[in-house]
Amino acid sequence: MSTGLPTVGWKSIAEVDLSEGINYLSVDLEMGHENLIAYPTNFKKKVKGPDGLNYNGYHFVHVIDLAVLYKLTGHEFLKVWGER
Repeated sequence: MSTGLPTVGWKSIAEVDLSEGINYLSVDLEMGHENLIAYPTNFKKKVKGPDGLNYNGYHFVHVIDLAVLYKLTGHEFLKVWGER
């Protein structure tokens, strides 16, 4: 019933030089079944939504994150999914 993998180590994926201010990076990631970046939640953390339905405890955090990302990027698909 774990909600996260135990951290057993770190793997360096890239070295980049950063300058003062905003830095935009693009890094290729090797993906495989052993490289989980986001571990799935167990959906036991429930929150009653305004519609009376139960939601995973992270649902509203992700919706807010979509709104923030839309504001920062202007990517319309973030707005569409956030409003859903």
